[in-house]
Amino acid sequence: MRLHIEQGDQGTAVWIGLDGDAASVGAQALAIAAELVRHSQGVHWRLAAVICNGSVVYGEAPVTGSTTKKEPSWR
Repeated sequence: MRLHIEQGDQGTAVWIGLDGDAASVGAQALAIAAELVRHSQGVHWRLAAVICNGSVVYGEAPVTGSTTKKEPSWR
C-alpha cells in the first residue's frame, strides 16, 4: 500500500495506492475509507476525501476544483 496525506482548506485528503484485482482493491479501499471516516468523526478531524488508485472513494476530489461527491457505499 502506498499512502499520501495532504491537509488543505477543505480538510484532509488521503490518497491510497493499492495493488490487486479490481474486486479486492475496491473492497480494501472501502474498508480503509470506512475506518478513516469513523476515526475522523471520533476525533473531530475533517476528512475531505479518500482517493484510491485515482478514483474517489469518499468525499470530494480535491484537485482541479472538481465538485464531484461520492457517498460511501457502506452507509
